[in-house]
Amino acid sequence: GLQGYQAFGGDLRASGALEWPLRSALIAGGIVLATPGGGILPFSNLQMELAGAAILLPAWLLLLWASRRVAPGARGRGS
Repeated sequence: GLQGYQAFGGDLRASGALEWPLRSALIAGGIVLATPGGGILPFSNLQMELAGAAILLPAWLLLLWASRRVAPGARGRGS
């Protein structure tokens, strides 16, 4: 999310208007996955992993859908 490139999804700029919402969801999902459960949090590790997956999976699928709308030759070009 921070770099603007997702493995297997490609350049986030190719998603057009969805670029920043996707970046935000990827960053938030990554933070949730990296946060350990238990301790001061009322959630277990499994619950935190499921919450992270619930954020990341739809964002990643939307990224794949949005990047496929662009012509295949235009995905790798930097401008």
